Amino acid sequence: MQWKKFLPLAVVAAGVLAYVNSFSGVFVFDDHVVITGNPDIRHFCSVSLSPRFIVDQTFKINYLTGELKPADYHLTNVVIHLLAGLVLYGIIRRTLVLDCFACKYIAVSDLLACLASILWVVHPLQTQSVTYICQRYESMMGLFFLLSLYCFIRGHVSGKKRIWYDLSIISCAIGMGTKEVMVAAPVVVLMYDYVFLSGSGKKHLFSRWKVHLALWSTIGLLIPLLLFALAKEIGMTSRFIHISPFLYLANQCEVVAYYLRLSVFPYPLCLDYSWQPSTEVFVLLPWILLIGVLFVGSIISAFGKLPAGFLGLSFFAILSPTSSVIPVADLAVEHRMYLPLIALIVFFVVGSYNLTEYLASRFKIIIRGVWLCIYCGLLIIFLFLTLIRNTDYYSEEAVWRDVVRKRPHNLRARNDLAVALSEAGKVEEAIEEYNKVLASIPGDVLKRLREGAVVIMDIFITNSFEYQYFRANVNKAVLMTNQNNGDNEAIRLYTDALKVAPFNANVIERLKSILRRKNIPESRLDYEIHCLLTSAKKQYLK
Repeated sequence: MQWKKFLPLAVVAAGVLAYVNSFSGVFVFDDHVVITGNPDIRHFCSVSLSPRFIVDQTFKINYLTGELKPADYHLTNVVIHLLAGLVLYGIIRRTLVLDCFACKYIAVSDLLACLASILWVVHPLQTQSVTYICQRYESMMGLFFLLSLYCFIRGHVSGKKRIWYDLSIISCAIGMGTKEVMVAAPVVVLMYDYVFLSGSGKKHLFSRWKVHLALWSTIGLLIPLLLFALAKEIGMTSRFIHISPFLYLANQCEVVAYYLRLSVFPYPLCLDYSWQPSTEVFVLLPWILLIGVLFVGSIISAFGKLPAGFLGLSFFAILSPTSSVIPVADLAVEHRMYLPLIALIVFFVVGSYNLTEYLASRFKIIIRGVWLCIYCGLLIIFLFLTLIRNTDYYSEEAVWRDVVRKRPHNLRARNDLAVALSEAGKVEEAIEEYNKVLASIPGDVLKRLREGAVVIMDIFITNSFEYQYFRANVNKAVLMTNQNNGDNEAIRLYTDALKVAPFNANVIERLKSILRRKNIPESRLDYEIHCLLTSAKKQYLK
């Protein structure tokens, strides 16, 4: 039918409509580390090898063409997302016409693929991977992940198998340079082959062992990239927290359950959850049981070659690098659901279609129209929520006010809000936010910090109490130096910060600049700082 040719255009149109207002967004949060505050972005030919260097090169292309115009970066993000949506459309459409479904969906494969792809493209949960600029890491990884699977499927059904299999391997290899989560791609392709393609004789799973071996070999590319990143200390140390793998996994059960809720009811969305791990395993037990049942059920279903089993296992496989036993500093972030959301949406669209057909044949009633109306209603709601969510990225003040409103105990967000307020000239409000940060730190922790009992010699974990204490003191001190008679207060604040990080060169130099204004001789500056630290510690020890 002619109308089927326009379905891919419908996916693109829906994506454009969902993100048409995202181009007014600004650089926020880690954008300043990755883009605006990264001097390396100005040199395209200077390649800093890491597990994400390919995406970093695309940021450099954006800088070469438009320097630091956020709209250019947003346009690239939207294009990547739309391409991923089109590849997803191809994967679903080709999967539904495979022999394992016995022509069950052959008449509606294009329609179901279009509906699922559109719902995935416009889902509000995707905004963090699209509108938040630096999370191009996630969406670009998702694009190459999907391309690896799509090309593998084409290799199975095409007469030019070698070309498509090679493209699958190339896509997988390139994807290894976009983000570490790409490590799950060979696993998902293997599971797809087992559930949907493997049969008997020539179609047996092991007949494609060379292709799978090549795909798995691409994981080896991550090893040198990780070593390069560790050698250059490209933010690797601060990505992890000191918590047992078992306790982290237990907490992730609650987080994954929360992801599932957001997939169904995507509100409220939050840029920075700063989710604190719970040490009470019994409190987490209901979530452990829920996710455990879903995981075991997925394994059993996948071994039985049920499509739902593949969806379930792929969901867990993609989340496993960040949501299993490796203690990542940020327990919960929405962009991790960029690819796993596909499994839930496909299950909903195809499952609801099957239920509709069953009811229509069983009770002799026409409910296909009702099914489409429900889908369209859901699509409109998601589209509206996505458009609304995009507006939260219009200014740093807006995005951090949104986070603080939703996560009032997030000290990192309060610090970022204070920075945004100070940059907007709202100094008094900024100082108030810094005071709230310091007042929100638990009493026993605050006491140890002020006594100098906590000393950070290496790199801060960015959502830790000690870092937020350090940051609030330093930033508040900067504001106080610009106030009348604020130098003495700034000295106290800088001294408190140095108790936590006594060798921080930036803070030491700022403190020295104030002491110079007080006519302290250059030769006595270090001794004066030592006396300030000693005196301050004794004061809090009394």
